[in-house]
Amino acid sequence: MPYPPYKSNLPGRILAALLAVAGWSAAAQQVDLNGDRVTIRASRNTLREVLSKFTRYDVAVRMDPAVNATVDGDLVDQPLEEALDTLLANFGYTTRWQTLDGPAGPVSRLVEIAVFRKGAGGGLVFVDPPAAEKRRILKSADGTEYVAEEVLIGLREGVTSEQFKALLAGIGGSVVDVSKGVGVYRVRLPAGASVPDVLAALRKNPAVAAAEANRVFRVDPPVIQPGTSDATLARLREAATIPANAKAGSGALVAVLDTGLSPDLAFGALLRGGLDAIRPDASLTDTDGHGTQMALLASGVVAPSGVTAGDLQPFVAVRAFDDAGVATSDGILRSIEFAQSSGAKVLSLSWGTPQPSDFLAAAVKDAQDAGMIVVAAAGNEPTGSPVYPAAFPGVVAVAATDAEGNRWEKSNYGSFVDISAPGFAEFPAGADGRGGSYAGTSISTPWVARSLASYMEKNPTASSADAVNALLGAVKASPAPPGQMGAGVLDDAAVSRLLGGK
Repeated sequence: MPYPPYKSNLPGRILAALLAVAGWSAAAQQVDLNGDRVTIRASRNTLREVLSKFTRYDVAVRMDPAVNATVDGDLVDQPLEEALDTLLANFGYTTRWQTLDGPAGPVSRLVEIAVFRKGAGGGLVFVDPPAAEKRRILKSADGTEYVAEEVLIGLREGVTSEQFKALLAGIGGSVVDVSKGVGVYRVRLPAGASVPDVLAALRKNPAVAAAEANRVFRVDPPVIQPGTSDATLARLREAATIPANAKAGSGALVAVLDTGLSPDLAFGALLRGGLDAIRPDASLTDTDGHGTQMALLASGVVAPSGVTAGDLQPFVAVRAFDDAGVATSDGILRSIEFAQSSGAKVLSLSWGTPQPSDFLAAAVKDAQDAGMIVVAAAGNEPTGSPVYPAAFPGVVAVAATDAEGNRWEKSNYGSFVDISAPGFAEFPAGADGRGGSYAGTSISTPWVARSLASYMEKNPTASSADAVNALLGAVKASPAPPGQMGAGVLDDAAVSRLLGGK
C-alpha cells in the first residue's frame, strides 16, 4: 500500500494491557519487521525497550523522556500502521517513511518514529539501540567477516514487486536500503536468523541473480615508525598548513574513500565535497586519522618520503569506515556511488580483503564504465596472494617501496600488482590524532591516484585508459625492485615523464 512521506497519528486502540507503570525493566522479547507488517511480543517491557527494537531495521526512534509505560501482550503479523496505532494508543506519535527505488520497483520503508505526550511535541531524544541489537560481526570458516542477520540480494531482470515481496516474506526479511548503481538490496533478517542458511535458500530462488552476506572490510592502516619528536611534529604541522588562498585545478577530482576527514585541518578550496556514508546527516570527522592522511597525500599537501610534492590537487572525502576502521559492503557501495556522482575522475582505495565480493566487483566495474580510474592498495602482508579490490580487472594495484627505493618488506606482491610507489611518509596527524612517520601500501595508493589526476588535469581529452597507459609507460624506465612485480616505480623521474606530455 502507498504511504505518504510523513504521517501523523492520534492515540487509538490499546495493546493487550498497556500499563503506566514506572521502574519496570526487561528485555523486549521480539519485534520482527517484514515490509509493511510487524510482529511484536512483549512481557511487561517498557515502551522504550519495545521501540528500541525497531532500530535494528535502521528506524530512528525519538521519544519524550517523560513518556513512561509498560507493554504486555502480542501483536502477530499485523499491518505496521495498525500495530503502531495499537501500541501507542495512549500517546501522540508521528512516523516518517522513505521510498526506495530498486530494480523491482519502489519500496516504502519506515525510517522514523517519534512519540510524545498528548498536547506536547518537543523535547524528544533519540533512543539508542540495545547492545544486543547493534550490528554484530561474525566470521565464516574461510575467515570472511560479515554482519549478522543481514544479506544483500541482487534480482534477475524482470522480477516484479509482488515476486520480490513474496521472496522477502519467505525469509522474514525487510528492505533497509538499496544501492541504485548496482541494484542491490540490503535486507534485515529476523533476530537469530542464520545468514549462511538464508543465502543457501536465496541462491536456489529463481528470482535471485546473486546473494551475499553484508561483508565487513577493514582499513589497511600504515605501520607507525619509531617515535617522532615534538619538534618534528611542529615542523610537520607547519608544512601541512594550507594557505587560505590555495588554488587547485578543477578538471580531475580524486575521491578518497576511507575513514573520513579531520575538521582540524582546513583544506579550503582543495576539498570539493564529502559524505559520511555511515551517518549521512553528520559532518565529516576522522577519529581514526587514516582518511586524513590519505587526503593529505591525494591532495599533494604531503608527499611520500623521497619524492617531490607537485601542484595541489582537489579531492572529495568519503567516510566509509567507522571509528574502529570497519566498513560494510552496503556502505562501500554507497560510497562508490557518491564518488561517481561527485564527478571524481580517480577513486583511491587504501584498503582490501583476500576474499572477493561479486557486489563490490560490480560496483567497481560500474565506476570504471562511467570513466573513473580505480586505484587500490596491494596490502601490507607479503603473502603474494591477490587482495581485492586491487586484484579486480582494470584496477591499478599499488605496492610499496621503502625510503631507499627497495621493496618494502611488508608490502604485498604478485602478478596482480601493476605499479610500485614510495610507501613512507611523515604526517602532521595520524592514529589517535598523533602525527609522525608511517609506512604502508595505503600511502603509495593515493600518491598514484593524485598523479593520475594530475595527468588528466593536463590532458583533459584523455580517457581513463589513456591515463593508465601513460602511467604504466612512464614507470617502465624506473624498474620495480626485485620480487615486487608490476611495471615499475612511480618515483620523481617517472612522475616527470608522466606529466611532461601526452
